Formats: sequence, structure tokens, C-alpha cells
Amino acid sequence: MYPTLLSSSSNLEVAISREIRTNQTAAAFVASLLDKEETEMTQTEFKPLKLPMLTEFRTICIDNFKKQGVVFEKHMQYKDFLTSPSMESVRQAVSSRIGLRKPLDAKTFKILFRGCAFGHAIFNSDAWCAVFSNQELRLIEMLEDLDDYFGDAYGRNFNSKVPCSLGLDVADKFIEQMKETGEKKSFLRFSHAGAIKPFASFLGLYDLLNSNLGENHGKCKASADMESREWRSSLISPFSANFAFVLYKCNDQFKVLTRLQETPVRLPRCPPNSYLCPLDQFTSIMERIPRSQCSHDNLCRI
Repeated sequence: MYPTLLSSSSNLEVAISREIRTNQTAAAFVASLLDKEETEMTQTEFKPLKLPMLTEFRTICIDNFKKQGVVFEKHMQYKDFLTSPSMESVRQAVSSRIGLRKPLDAKTFKILFRGCAFGHAIFNSDAWCAVFSNQELRLIEMLEDLDDYFGDAYGRNFNSKVPCSLGLDVADKFIEQMKETGEKKSFLRFSHAGAIKPFASFLGLYDLLNSNLGENHGKCKASADMESREWRSSLISPFSANFAFVLYKCNDQFKVLTRLQETPVRLPRCPPNSYLCPLDQFTSIMERIPRSQCSHDNLCRI
């Protein structure tokens, strides 16, 4: 159930990753729900579970592949765009703007962009952003989207499959809640961008980089219509990104509302004319990979 229905910690289950920051985020979130200071919460009120299969499924999968000797390289679409005349022009313009005789190398150039992005997000400072024009930032954003789309989502087959453990957990919890007659529970899972982006691909969201590409599905180039692409990491996985699945009972029928960043979204395999998805259709999405096949040993091997 949606966290706003929470009345006490007794109907709340929290799971976190092994990283300290998810525990800190979860503690702050739960304290806010209970209208308390974090230091006032007891172990009974906040005792998160560590469930890496639900919060770190992609990290575990990547580690499994690396143990088998798999080396992950950037996708060709990303590398092509990185070395394209458009991006080379950006690198030269920025280098000239800050008074360098030679163009910045790729690593330093990325540090400048990261300084702009994180400085703006964390400190509300545009100091490093001043070295880029708006058009240059749009091109760099597109480069980053290519990297995420192909690296963290649809470009690698396992990305859209390994979130099945979380999908099954969501389906199971809704089926349990449907049968319960007492007070409903809220289930909170705190993870990372490395889980949000694959989970978006698991749900089939934002599958096309550019809706005008037709048969050139998945390809993305610097062109007049590049702004029409659907995959935008800054909107799909910003700071505090979140999915929420809300179970409703409508005239004796159970339906699920999916929210991303608190905004309703339609899942591709659900009815196109409503944000509410019948529970049986929703669970078929979440259970599309059989339990017997939903394991890292099966999905994360050569």
C-alpha cells in the first residue's frame, strides 16, 4: 500500500541495500512518516531488513558476470556519438572557453560536466555550468542518456530480466494484501539508480530513444528531432527517484496504480485508456519470468 496510508510502524516493512546511505535515507523517510526525529525512533519502529536480491539485483548480476571473466564495454552507439563531430565540437569549444591550447581529454571533460551537474543539484551553484552553452549541455545529456539506455537498461538483455526478483516481491505482496481483511501494510525498498533504471526497462517503460526512428529502433543521433527521445535519465532516475505501486479496490475489482516520481505512468502491457491496471494484468507483468528462472545463477551467466 502507498506509504501515506501508514498509521504506525507496525504496518510497515522496510528493506535496504548494504550501502550505508540507503539506511540513512530509509531512517529519514520513516521518521518523517512517523512525525519523529530519527534519534527518537526505537528499534521496533525502525529495523530495516537487508534484502540484496530486492535492492541490489543488478550489482550482484554484474559481479557474477565479472567473476566469469566478462568485460563490459561501452555500447557502439555511445562510442560513435562520443567521437562524433557534434561532441568533438563541444569539447573544443569548452576547452577554448576556459583558455586551454589543447582540447580537454575525455576524462577531464567528463569531470567538468559532473561538476556542473552535481554542483547545481547539491549546492545550487552554476559555476561549472558556465563553461557550457545550453545546446552543449543538451548534447552531453544525450550522450549520458545513450550510456544509461544501452548500459543500464535496454542495451543489455539481462538488465530487463534481473529485476524479476523485485517484480515477484511486489506481486506477492499485493496478492497477500488482497486476501487480508485487517489493516493493510506498506512495503518500502530503498536502493540505487542501478536498480531504478533496469526496473524501468523490466516494466517496459521508455523503450524508445526516439519515437520518430521507426525501424531504426534504439538508434539515437544528433539531429533536429533528438529532443523527442523518450529515455531521459534525468527524469527517470534523478536524486530521490522512486516507484510507487498502489493497490485499489474498485467495485470489487483490484487495480494497481503505478507512479514514477509521484506521477502516474501507464505500463505498456496494461489498458491504454487508464492509469489503473487490473491486478491480474499487473501481476502477469511482474511474474513474466517464472520463479524457477528468476535467479542470478540463471540470468547472470555466460
